[in-house]
Amino acid sequence: MARKVGRIRSRTQRGRRTLYLDFRPHGRVYSMPGEAQCGFRTKADATQVLEAIRAEYLNGKSLEAALSPYLARTNPSLTLGWRYQRWLDRMRQLVASGERSPEYLRELVRYGRPGGYLDSIASLHAATIRFAHLEDLDADLASRGLSPKTRAHVQATLKTFYRWLVQRQDVAQMPSFPTVTVPDREPRILEPEDQRRVLDAIADERRGIFLSLAYHGIRPSEACRLDVADYDWSAGVVRIPAKKAKTRKSALVPFGAELRAWIGQRVDPAGRLVGAPLFQNRYSRQPGKRWTVDALEKTWATAVRGAGVSYVGLYEGTKHSSATAARRRGIGLDQIQAALRHADIRSTERYARAGELTPVNILDPNVSRLSLADTTREKG
Repeated sequence: MARKVGRIRSRTQRGRRTLYLDFRPHGRVYSMPGEAQCGFRTKADATQVLEAIRAEYLNGKSLEAALSPYLARTNPSLTLGWRYQRWLDRMRQLVASGERSPEYLRELVRYGRPGGYLDSIASLHAATIRFAHLEDLDADLASRGLSPKTRAHVQATLKTFYRWLVQRQDVAQMPSFPTVTVPDREPRILEPEDQRRVLDAIADERRGIFLSLAYHGIRPSEACRLDVADYDWSAGVVRIPAKKAKTRKSALVPFGAELRAWIGQRVDPAGRLVGAPLFQNRYSRQPGKRWTVDALEKTWATAVRGAGVSYVGLYEGTKHSSATAARRRGIGLDQIQAALRHADIRSTERYARAGELTPVNILDPNVSRLSLADTTREKG
């Protein structure tokens, strides 16, 4: 079988006859590795390369992998960068159908743009990427000052991309990926009274969406996508459709009295007939005056400064701070997990850790927020 793979052919260009190797439909090879695409000098050179490729194929490599060192320069569609862009096209289709979030797509596009995080491997043949390339990529990103968390996200994105390539049989197998160790970081939080001061520093007409983040565990990307039609006015409950939820699972979230009152005063029920956003940013340039995550973060940062408290980011200052406060009140981790809609209890533990009692607190007879028995039961 290997002897039947590929053949030597000739072509004439500008009156000059040159040799090449024909491996159609997989491609054509025109020169020795590392040389300009000017054709083989002799038939012996062509035969040498042909036999080398056949040997790789005979030893178990896919024909695409055996050809890849010779084809990447002449066939851009085999490079990682080209195929990554095709994957982005597929992701855009999934975003349009509601199966992926626009925020997720924006991150993928940022990674693959010219000069982006994947730039150093974009010109390599996708089938020849191996551990060494990915380790060098991580070292390059580290030298550019990227945090371990961001570098881990890049490697995770490439894993997802390669799973897609394998499923399509564009490559035979996934490469091995380096492990990026992300240091465990204690989240910064706001005390309940400081969190309230920040919320009060936000103009009332814009406060509603921040109440949903702080007191109801809704994620910023989800809150931005909610419509008036998703809210049940009689029950005071919002339904987050699966296509709008980060977890891709629908959820029912009851709103408290303050947010229900805000919606009753600020939201026109007729908006459900025209796809109006539940939380409208009247200063936004987005269609329908819809909030964006960037606008939320900027408004939050302004409010933190206005409240005169130390800066804490949007995520940590809203639901993470509220989860910690709930933990200090003695609310169980399973209940907090359900409220935050965490699929993995470890995510809940990370953000509620600041609410745990330290040994000093446990020994202090004046501390009664959470009993030692409760703590021992949950950990054991």
